[in-house]
Amino acid sequence: MNTITSASGYISGVLSAIIFVPQIYKMFLTKSAKDISWTFIFISNVGSIFALIYYFEIDAKPMIYTNIFSLFTRIFITFYKFYLDNYYCIEKIDLINDNYNGNKR
Repeated sequence: MNTITSASGYISGVLSAIIFVPQIYKMFLTKSAKDISWTFIFISNVGSIFALIYYFEIDAKPMIYTNIFSLFTRIFITFYKFYLDNYYCIEKIDLINDNYNGNKR
């Protein structure tokens, strides 16, 4: 593989990998993941896994390294969305129970 091809592989891989970092940052700031679809997360993770299988098969090292990072960011988004969705759901239930029982926060 020549230098230009290898460099373009790394550049595209890095850009593909960091595309999720701003979304993770926004999730931390807003403490919300309600606008992220579970379908998007599922398809994204499955696609990344199949891409990794293919990249290992053709020995495309630039894409392997960057896709592993990308998959980790997607898995993090999966778990963080699950956490945020469930944490705030429990908090809302507690608030409803407090209001029902006459307690104010």
